[in-house]
Amino acid sequence: MFSNFGGLNCISPSEVEQLLNDLRSVLTLKGRVILIIMPKFCAWESAYYTTRLQLRNAFRRASSQPIKASVGSSEVSTWYHSPESIKRIASKYYNIKNVQPVGLSIPPSYLQKSILARKKILNTLDKLENRLNKYSFFSAIADHYLIDLELK
Repeated sequence: MFSNFGGLNCISPSEVEQLLNDLRSVLTLKGRVILIIMPKFCAWESAYYTTRLQLRNAFRRASSQPIKASVGSSEVSTWYHSPESIKRIASKYYNIKNVQPVGLSIPPSYLQKSILARKKILNTLDKLENRLNKYSFFSAIADHYLIDLELK
């Protein structure tokens, strides 16, 4: 099973737990669940909004309550899940195989316009991303993180 780029941020922690429990019935022995989730803090996002004196946006992910995120012309309730909270929920049913940052060195897509025009900078950031993604502790400050779970 695979959930990419924040799909699980559209459900509450209790719904994440229910989903991980329900998935057990459709997975084979040692079946895998790979999730990419937005954590409670993003260094790029916080730096960007802080420099614009938009502190509410800079630390919006830290809330334990859902926030409204604009998706096109709609608003979607969004929860941010720390790697530790997902590991705690998942460990009831799964072995944690890997946790790694995604988007630690490379900025979120809404900040990439100026960087995309500078290929040398983008290539440097990409190389840095590839070096740092093996350090799971960076998962808590990246734009997203990947968590790889194996059914017990």
